[in-house]
This record gives sequence, structure tokens and C-alpha cells, in this order.
Amino acid sequence: ATGLHYTSADRSAFIAALTVVMVPLIERVFMNRKIQARNWAAALLAVGGVGLLECDGVIAPNVGDLLSLGMALCWGVAFIKLEKYSSRHSPLVLTGAQLLSVSALSLIWVGIDHP
Repeated sequence: ATGLHYTSADRSAFIAALTVVMVPLIERVFMNRKIQARNWAAALLAVGGVGLLECDGVIAPNVGDLLSLGMALCWGVAFIKLEKYSSRHSPLVLTGAQLLSVSALSLIWVGIDHP
């Protein structure tokens, strides 16, 4: 949400769509998983499409765009970690852990943002 202070909602949403592309790239870089050629092609098309849609005459990204890209990267990491832990833990336990951690972090953020 902080990125929305610096960029428009539509730009942030298009950048957030890159989360789907981030997952295989993170797996390739950090987990050395192979990516098929058709997945590379799809990723390039997705990035190109998002770039065309996001580029409204302004080529250089702003701070909000970079924060939105960071959010997509963090969600990609979260999806990979969730895949890893979902085979070992019950969905109810994972859901509870997510709710508690997001609630706690949100309360901390509200305390910082609105002292």
C-alpha cells in the first residue's frame, strides 16, 4: 500500500501481476530449478505486456513502481515458501499462522505510521 502513495493504482496493479513471473525466476536463481523454454517465452511476453500497459508515456519507474515490484517479489517468495510448508503442515495451521503474522505486522505498521 505504501507504493500507492507514489504511483497510480493501475500501474501498481499491473506491476503486481508480475508475481506470477517472479515465482519461476526466483526458483531458477535461488533453487537452481530448470525453467522450460516455453515458460521463459511466456515470462518475457508477460513482462513485455505489463511494460506496455504500465508505460503511460513515462519510461522511468518511480519510487511507487519500485515498491510495487518489491511487493511482487515478496509475494513470489511467499508462494514458494507456502508450497514448501503446505506439504508438511495442515492448511488450518498455515492459515492461522498467516493471519496471526499479518495481524501482528499490520498493528506494528499502524503504530509506526500513525503514532
